[in-house]
Amino acid sequence: MRCVLSVFILLLFVPPVLAQEFVNVSQASGVADGGLGKGAAFVDVNGDDFVDLYVSNKGGANKLYLNNGDGTFRDVTAEAGAGVDAPGFTMGSVFGDCDNDGDVDLYVVNGRYPVGETNKLYLNNQNDRSFIELAGLSFGSKVALCDGGHLVETREVRSSTGFCAQEPAVAHFGVQAGNAYMAKITTPDGKTQNVAVKGGQIVKMD
Repeated sequence: MRCVLSVFILLLFVPPVLAQEFVNVSQASGVADGGLGKGAAFVDVNGDDFVDLYVSNKGGANKLYLNNGDGTFRDVTAEAGAGVDAPGFTMGSVFGDCDNDGDVDLYVVNGRYPVGETNKLYLNNQNDRSFIELAGLSFGSKVALCDGGHLVETREVRSSTGFCAQEPAVAHFGVQAGNAYMAKITTPDGKTQNVAVKGGQIVKMD
């Protein structure tokens, strides 16, 4: 009995073996942002099938990084439109299709210290129908988008992208306009549903 108890106590202090190993590739990927980050929002800004990154920085310039599709990103903040860097006291940011035109728009939440800084809404004017949106999903749902049985993209509906920011319950995909796809939705309780969709379509789930 004493031997069994000793083995049990020993097992309590054995460090778990990680199934995954994480490696810091920030510098190599081009996203080693040096600001005081308050949030990071991943979304396909330009509809090219790759998720891009917007970093909210407190007390410094925010950054928009486009995904090159090869594991690296490039800083396109200066090219994205006046004010998208929103230097100031940013507390968070969120992407959502606020005008229902299929591309994701950007809302930046700013604090009021040291001076009054208003929140900002930036409209995305791409409007080329290279998208699919599934709206009205449960937070925690996972969506796999397939083309002829081949996995194209995946999304998880998250409730937050950082401090003072909450995303809408929408899965947004950049796709080829007019192409047919199958979306497999898995809800947090494990239930699944397949939905046929096309590029350029906004689907409101029940």
